[in-house]
Amino acid sequence: MSETDFQHYYREIRERDQKAEEEAPLPHISETSVWTVFGLSVGIASIIIGIFTSYAVILAGFSLFMSVIGFIRNRTDTLGIASVICSAAGVLLGIAMEAVRIMFFGDGNLTSLNEFLHM
Repeated sequence: MSETDFQHYYREIRERDQKAEEEAPLPHISETSVWTVFGLSVGIASIIIGIFTSYAVILAGFSLFMSVIGFIRNRTDTLGIASVICSAAGVLLGIAMEAVRIMFFGDGNLTSLNEFLHM
């Protein structure tokens, strides 16, 4: 390819890219709140921990608090909605798992859990 053909080819590409950018500009990227990201992370952790211990309800409540603050700061952020939903699921799962523990294991001590698993 000669030098003039090379320059002509890239000039056409630049013009095409500029025209495409003018017709459909890139969408504006909004910032995500740190509260939202941290609330989502802690909410996921509370769902996982909620299966094993009843203290996950406290963690999920803290996560829900952070998620709501992040959602209030930026209501258009879909991550904020996911964070609130995940945190609420963590609270509900923690409460449900604690109710199951009380129903099946009574006081919830480790001895009754071991007896249940060895049946």
